[in-house]
Amino acid sequence: MRRKWILNLVLIIFMVMNAVMVGLAEETPAQRDVYSVKAAYIKDVSPTGENLRDDRVNDQNVRICDDTIHLVENNENVLIITGNIFGKDIEILATPSAKSENGKAIYYNTHINDENYKVVNVEYVDDARTNMYFKNHKKKVRASSILKIYLRDLTSATRDYIVIECFGFQLKNFKNVCKNLPQDNLMGAWVVREFSPVETNQGEIAMFASPNNSHYSYSTTYTEFSVQQTHTIFLRSSCTYTDIRIGQMAEMIYKMTITGKTISAPGCPSIESSTQSYLHVDGLALRQTTVPNAAFVSSTIDGVVYKKSYIAANLSASIGVNLGALGVSLSLPSVFNNNFNIDLNNNYRSYDNGIGGKYTRSIKTTMDSHYRLSQIGHNFEVRSTIADFGNTYKSSSSHQATWDITILNAGDISYKYVDYPHYVSVAIQN
Repeated sequence: MRRKWILNLVLIIFMVMNAVMVGLAEETPAQRDVYSVKAAYIKDVSPTGENLRDDRVNDQNVRICDDTIHLVENNENVLIITGNIFGKDIEILATPSAKSENGKAIYYNTHINDENYKVVNVEYVDDARTNMYFKNHKKKVRASSILKIYLRDLTSATRDYIVIECFGFQLKNFKNVCKNLPQDNLMGAWVVREFSPVETNQGEIAMFASPNNSHYSYSTTYTEFSVQQTHTIFLRSSCTYTDIRIGQMAEMIYKMTITGKTISAPGCPSIESSTQSYLHVDGLALRQTTVPNAAFVSSTIDGVVYKKSYIAANLSASIGVNLGALGVSLSLPSVFNNNFNIDLNNNYRSYDNGIGGKYTRSIKTTMDSHYRLSQIGHNFEVRSTIADFGNTYKSSSSHQATWDITILNAGDISYKYVDYPHYVSVAIQN
C-alpha cells in the first residue's frame, strides 16, 4: 500500500512538472514559432536607390547575417522588436497605423531606442505577395507571411541601410486588426521618402483629348529592391465657352481638376493603390489672352481645395493683367503687371478697357499659396467674362490659355513646374 502511494505521488509530481514546463513554453514571446530572420547591412546606397537590389545579386557592399530577433505582440497588437543586429542592440515599438488597399498589409508607426538609427519602414504582409530584399530566401522557405523592418544608419558618412526580414512570422488576429485600420498605402511607399526618382514623365493623354477637355498625367518612378513603383496624378482641364455676339459678352470657364491618383508596382501588389500617390498640385495659375477685338471685363473664381493653413478664410486668387491694342493678335505673355485680389465667388470688375486705346487683353489668375489640390475631385475654376469692343464680325481665332502648375512630391518635398496649354477657337458673330 505504501509503495502504491509513493508511485502515485511520483506520478503526480511528474504531471505537475510537465504542466509547468508547458506553461513556460506558452509564455515564451512570439514563441519558437517557425519563422526565420535574415538581415543585410547595405552600404553606400545611391541617391536614387538603384544599387539597392536584392539577394539575387552578389553585391560587395552588402553584409548578410542570420542574427536572431525576438518578436512580442502585446494585447494592443503593438509589436515589441528586440535583438542584436550587426553588433547593435535594438528595441523597436511598432503600433499598427494603416492598411494597404488590397487588405493584405499592415503599416506601423514606430519608436526606436537608439537615435543613431531611423526606422524607414515596418510592414507586415499576410500573404507575402510583396517586394523584399531576400527573394531567394523567401523562395527557399516558402513563407506565407513576412515582417519587414528597414532602418537607416545615421552614423555613417554614406547612405547605409539595415534590412531585416522575418519570414513565416504570424500576426495574431490579422483580419480583425486590419479591419479597424484606415487605408494608407503611402506609409508603405518608403522609397519615395528616402530616394530621388529614377524617371519622371508628363504629357497629354491624347486619346481622351477634345477641344473642351484635355487630360494630362504626371508621374515619378522609383526603385525598391529592383522593383519599380510609379506614383501618378491625373488632371483634367475643362473649358466651357461660346462664340461672342457682336457688341455683346460671353463667358470663358476654365477648370483644373484632379481626376485620379495611383501607385503602380506590378512586382509589389501590397503597395498598389487606385486612389493615392505622393503627388499634389501645390501651385496653380491660368494665363489667358483673348481673340482680337475682345477684352476681359470681369472674373470670378471657385473651387474645392485643401487649405494648407488657417490664415485665409476663403479661397482666393491674385490677378495680373496686361493691356494691349484691341484689333491685333497677341501671344500669351509670361510676365504680368498690376496684381489684384479676388475671393471665392466674388466678381472682379476693375479691368481697364478703352483708356488710351488699350484694353485688358491678357490676364493671369493665380490660386492663393495657402491652398493646394490634393485629393481626387479637388478643383480650381476661373470664370472670365469677355466682351466684343470691335463691333464687327471676326472669324474664329485662338483664345489662348495655359495652366502653370507646381507639382509637389510630398514624399521627398520636391517641386516640379509644368505648363499645360488649353486653346479654344472663338469667333465674333452676328
